[in-house]
Amino acid sequence: MSHASLYPPEAPPEKALFFASDLHAGAPSAAESAPRERHFVRWLELHAPEAAAFYLLGDLWDFWFEYQQAVPKGHVRLLGALAAVVDAGIPVFFQRGNHDLWLTTYLTEEIGLRLLADPYVAHWDGKTFFLSHGHKIGPLPWIDRLTYRIMQSPFLDPAVSVDSSRYRPVAGAPPLRTKPHSPCPHG
Repeated sequence: MSHASLYPPEAPPEKALFFASDLHAGAPSAAESAPRERHFVRWLELHAPEAAAFYLLGDLWDFWFEYQQAVPKGHVRLLGALAAVVDAGIPVFFQRGNHDLWLTTYLTEEIGLRLLADPYVAHWDGKTFFLSHGHKIGPLPWIDRLTYRIMQSPFLDPAVSVDSSRYRPVAGAPPLRTKPHSPCPHG
């Protein structure tokens, strides 16, 4: 488990941290997901000027699988908005969820997201924060444990890297999960 500062040391102290998870872009279909993705892009754009960092705690996409020379089709505006935030010097930290376990290097190398271990323990303002997508917390059926173990094998996932780095809930943003939860009902 990693222990670092939750608040990026290079960020001005008056800035805020923003958390989101489980956007599930692309679900249940591209057409039905588009308004939710546009809302998320507006949320990023609206809060970027006041952000010290964004923490995206898994399942940003409903399904993400990279090949050596290709990534999933779609989500251009979402990827562009994330790249714009990173290009503005605001760190965007990302954890893999149970729907984007196959993330390899595209989001880190091309977009500039910083991959966090799951779970990730960080400290800030005298408090300890436990960040996790939550899909591996609590009792899991044996088949889920086996699947996660296989999917996170270093033989299948050569690009695992961990990068370390004020908490403020934002109206309309998905909440930071604090209890174990079951997998998303549609997948």
